[in-house]
Amino acid sequence: MRWLKIAAEKGDAESQKQLPAWAASWDAEKNQKPEKNNPLHNEDDFEPSPNIWRVAGPWRLPKGDVREWFQKLSLEEVSEGLAPGDQSMFLGEKRDIVEVDAKEAGNLAKKIGVHADRIVLLHGQWHAEKAGKALLAVGSDDAIKVWVNEKLVVDDWVGRKMTSYEDLYPIEIPKGQNHIRAALVNFKGDWGFFLCVPGAKTKARLLAQAISQGDYSRTQALLEAGADPRQAVVYQLPALELAQVTKRTHLEGLLRSVG
Repeated sequence: MRWLKIAAEKGDAESQKQLPAWAASWDAEKNQKPEKNNPLHNEDDFEPSPNIWRVAGPWRLPKGDVREWFQKLSLEEVSEGLAPGDQSMFLGEKRDIVEVDAKEAGNLAKKIGVHADRIVLLHGQWHAEKAGKALLAVGSDDAIKVWVNEKLVVDDWVGRKMTSYEDLYPIEIPKGQNHIRAALVNFKGDWGFFLCVPGAKTKARLLAQAISQGDYSRTQALLEAGADPRQAVVYQLPALELAQVTKRTHLEGLLRSVG
């Protein structure tokens, strides 16, 4: 704007012609409040699926090569530890099972305390109105292993802070009841998890976010999971137009390939 004004003042005809439109656009942008109006930053409508988790533990990690043991940990062992009831048997010891609201799952310390080198087992279920493509969004502190409907989807040995929607995995789900079972390891400090199967609105928001950031692999994962590129999420722009105005030209071919 500053250079446009200088050029207009010096008599540049093109700048004088463009200045009113640019000034109006500039004023409109200054009056926007992205944290409230931009769906990229609005999670007020977040309704997690599953919304309640059964959390069993914690148990002290076994001695020896823990990473190798974790890689060999089977669904059968986890399922047995999450059997119905208020107590869980795992690694030869009983522990209580507690219910945790999904919106509070990022801070397990509130429910089970802060424990270093411990593991908990997780179980959540949700009802799908139709079968087809879906998305599993994962964030964890720390290592995590996840099965969706008895299929291993995530096996991640990592030390990190919990971040919502950090990793995205396309999945196929049947109509009706679906289950997620997981094992979560904490190495030290606070711990928690984010496991969610987002709906169409959230997938569209995540797609717009991935496009704005120019993230090819994340955009591809969202499209494979059924995110609708025609949905106008940010500033009333569908995905292809958003890629064009944000100059993410390397994403245009990918978006066109899905129609």
